[in-house]
Amino acid sequence: MQFKHLKGRMGYRKLYRYLVNKDVMVSLFQVRQALCRAGLKSKVVSYYKRRKHEHHTFPNILERSFQPGRKDVPTVVCDITEFRLVNGLKVYFCAALDIGTRRVLGYSLDTHQDAQLVKDTIQQVKHAGSVAKFLFPLKI
Repeated sequence: MQFKHLKGRMGYRKLYRYLVNKDVMVSLFQVRQALCRAGLKSKVVSYYKRRKHEHHTFPNILERSFQPGRKDVPTVVCDITEFRLVNGLKVYFCAALDIGTRRVLGYSLDTHQDAQLVKDTIQQVKHAGSVAKFLFPLKI
């Protein structure tokens, strides 16, 4: 009766505990066997997963077309590459490239992949002064 009352969410272990608390002399095997004979199977309760909120995505302006000369495409892009050294240490290399000239405008190297790595690279590009347009608006 308790099995149906809880809409099948009580398995044989919980049902066994319930019966023991009600002072019914029964073994775990007997409860399991009785549920099997009756054809009752418990539902697996899936826990509530907190869904991530929608996040802002930038439009795909570049669309993997790296041809120079297009006016609507930004000319500077950044790339972060991970290198694993012989001693097992990871280092991250961030480079800013000019798409039109295929020239490296700035770079930085660090053991942590964080925002500061990209900020240092962009600062080098800003100090170079040869930037026409960035892919994303800069707020440094």
